[in-house]
Amino acid sequence: MRENETMTDDAQQEVFETRAFSEVEYLLHQRLRSTCWHLFMGGDYRHVAREAMTTVELALREKALATDDYFGGRLIDFAFGGKGHVQLTVPYGGQDEARALFRGAFKYYRNYAAHDGAQINRTQAARILVLASELLDLLAASPRSLRIEGGPEGLVLKGIFSNVDEFRKFLIFIDGQNYPDDVWDGFFEALASSGYSEEQVELVIDLGLLEITCERAEPSRETRWHGPDVEALTIYGLTKLGREILKSLPEPKESGAN
Repeated sequence: MRENETMTDDAQQEVFETRAFSEVEYLLHQRLRSTCWHLFMGGDYRHVAREAMTTVELALREKALATDDYFGGRLIDFAFGGKGHVQLTVPYGGQDEARALFRGAFKYYRNYAAHDGAQINRTQAARILVLASELLDLLAASPRSLRIEGGPEGLVLKGIFSNVDEFRKFLIFIDGQNYPDDVWDGFFEALASSGYSEEQVELVIDLGLLEITCERAEPSRETRWHGPDVEALTIYGLTKLGREILKSLPEPKESGAN
């Protein structure tokens, strides 16, 4: 007899569920894989649900450039009520419908998970993780969060930057870098000669502080490219969040200043 034929119905159901839940990880947004999956595998389902919705809340706060004073329904109103100006990615419908999904998820799932959550079991936790992933996709949330990384100081503690001022100078350096027709030699040379690395570029992109766009080159465009005519320019530019972070970083005091 085959092994599954000797198993009880309950045992077979347990095997099927274990296989199914093991596949959930591959459906999750990267932020939830990093912050929640180990909790799910450890059976802490109430904590999983709370952490998943908190991760969505943090991503929404970052997109809206809202302070910590905004959370829950107040954050939703700020982000979608004309102040935060958050535009969702909406492959299946309009902004209003997607925002209604956010409002409903916050009222129904976030509030219960934040204040009680005692009845959340494995199946419900898995469903909340998938829903939270959908909300993060609607936000076009970056794979990682600077807040979760510990802020600029956290990047220093992890050895990614030697100090906060190096991080500030890197953001200034990378903003506006542009290169023609996928010719990257000059970029990598400029990066290395300035003391920076490709890993730092990739991290800042993952944190949602930097974006890459490709634009048709125009002779009148003010860029750092002064070579022959080209058809397109690949441009690095700080996002809204990246500009806000740069603005928040202190400039070093001049030596000898009182």
